[in-house]
Amino acid sequence: MVEDRKSTIAVIMVSGIGGSNLIDPTEEDLAAPNKGFGADLTETILSKRMLSSADNVREVFLNSEKWRPWSKPGDDRGYSQVASRTYHRFMNHCASQGDLSFNPTVFAIGSNFIQSNRLSADQIILRTKEILKTHPEIDGYLYVTHSMGALTTRYALLRMGRGGHKIYKRCVGVIHVAAPQLGSPEVLKRFFTGVTGSDTLLSWLLGNTGERFSKVACVMPAICELLPLTFLRNERRSDEIDISIEQFVAGLKNILKDGCSYWEDNIKQLEQNLAAAQAFHQDLGNYTHPNTGAVVLTGIKTCTAIKIKGMGRCGPVLDYSYGDGSGILTTESQGAHVGYIEELEDVDHAEPLGDKAEKAYFQPLYGLMRVLFDQFVPPTSDIDGDTDDEMAFPEPELRSDSPVPEEKTPLLGKEEETG
Repeated sequence: MVEDRKSTIAVIMVSGIGGSNLIDPTEEDLAAPNKGFGADLTETILSKRMLSSADNVREVFLNSEKWRPWSKPGDDRGYSQVASRTYHRFMNHCASQGDLSFNPTVFAIGSNFIQSNRLSADQIILRTKEILKTHPEIDGYLYVTHSMGALTTRYALLRMGRGGHKIYKRCVGVIHVAAPQLGSPEVLKRFFTGVTGSDTLLSWLLGNTGERFSKVACVMPAICELLPLTFLRNERRSDEIDISIEQFVAGLKNILKDGCSYWEDNIKQLEQNLAAAQAFHQDLGNYTHPNTGAVVLTGIKTCTAIKIKGMGRCGPVLDYSYGDGSGILTTESQGAHVGYIEELEDVDHAEPLGDKAEKAYFQPLYGLMRVLFDQFVPPTSDIDGDTDDEMAFPEPELRSDSPVPEEKTPLLGKEEETG
């Protein structure tokens, strides 16, 4: 792409689960909110209640449908919407890059990670349009997603593209970092074991035992949308997920019913969320933006397969298989074109963009940005007159056979797709 001037591109960070600062919209003091939850908002109501019990966390989650990302007064870039320790190091570093083929201007979009990714996609659409309208110097935008943010962003772009909206044409591309595109066996395991390992934030938020995790996660639609697709489709595979939905629900009944007075309500909510997750993934299908890259994390032991060994007094006895990677490599690289995939070795799932990240971690991202930008042809008209009044984005058609993007020639020196 050749122009007389260097294009200005908005690099938009989309956070993963637990990575947004959320407040109740009825909050009176936006400078120091205390209703909601956020990694940077230690005085919020959820942060205080998490110190007590999973029962209180569940109660707060059930009343969190109105929560929205926190925008600190004067922060039009959205930095305050996402967890500073998880994302700001990369965002600040990216904003200072003068050797890219475009001028980067960095923004962030948070989302209510408790609700369905369908609803969070609406937030991405509206926030993206707001960015473009309030910053007319921007020629296009590029999403960098982390973890579950990949599902939210793919769904948002699907809706924009299917609706024929002009802002879709402004999208340079997408780079997914540690994306659970095909779901995560680790999430399925956590219903029985809780959050284990180094992810202390999620362990604190969702619980470090199966009982505590299940009390909270059963009422979170987004968690169910992270379950493996083969599991949601009830496709039992001996080499991956050898547990049916019926066995899963029965196992959670055994875990919850002895020490949880509301276990029946939780199971009912879980079954509703599982059905909604199946519909979400049917809608999303195999859709990816035509210009998609991926950064996959390797070298960290992670759950790749779950099987039932038998039934115990408190539910199924599970056998886990572990593999190499923060997620499964095939799921993290899903949808990215050949040659559009980079690897980071021995990097934890929560660390590639935050305070613990080394600057060397960011170079693969910048390489992908250059490649995606080289494929970008900006639209000739602006977005004024776009027809998206509030939430006028049409739902995508139900489809399970969305086309896979065409293969492109390797541009980053890789001969074939990872995994």
